[in-house]
Amino acid sequence: VIRLFRALRPLRLIQKNENMRIVLASLISSIPEIARVFLVSCLFYIIFAILGVQLFGGLMYQCESTSSPEVLDVNKDECPEGDGYKWQNPYYANFDNIAYASLTLFEVSSLEGWPRVMYRAVDIQGENEGPKRDNHQW
Repeated sequence: VIRLFRALRPLRLIQKNENMRIVLASLISSIPEIARVFLVSCLFYIIFAILGVQLFGGLMYQCESTSSPEVLDVNKDECPEGDGYKWQNPYYANFDNIAYASLTLFEVSSLEGWPRVMYRAVDIQGENEGPKRDNHQW
């Protein structure tokens, strides 16, 4: 019970300080505008996610080891799936559906881990073919 009162101490500060009340009122009144900006940005993510699914859907598969981060440079038919390898999408980025594409686009736009998505896109060869390092010049 005492901890609850400690948590409510900032409310007393807001009640006593007129400037804090003004700041809090302006924050609360800006929530609808922030929601509108969020919806517009989600719309742009969905538009580019659809474009990414059309351009890169099904092209980022690779032959990965199940026990180590090793990736073989082979196509789907040559992947030794019974020997500890599996033909699958990378865990960090793919464009096979709109949800994963949106997540990948958010990762790229937040500038955290975008180089590995870029390098993976550069290494694309084709459907049912594994990545080839620096397959495209740019």
